[in-house]
Amino acid sequence: MERRRELPKKLVENAISNGELPKDTNRELLLDMIFGFCWYRLLTEQLTAEQDIEEFTSLLINGVCPDTPR
Repeated sequence: MERRRELPKKLVENAISNGELPKDTNRELLLDMIFGFCWYRLLTEQLTAEQDIEEFTSLLINGVCPDTPR
């Protein structure tokens, strides 16, 4: 499983380095939330619900960076 998280982990680290995510972001928890959503959608065959994906992304980012203007 660790191998599957390598690229997303690098993306999160880059976002933190670039100031796009707070420095105190819990990296592992953030990845768990993203992977959990993706696996749930895969296992329940809900892969085409784009509106839900956009809403999840918005909720996730607003939760991680609540004070960042969008």
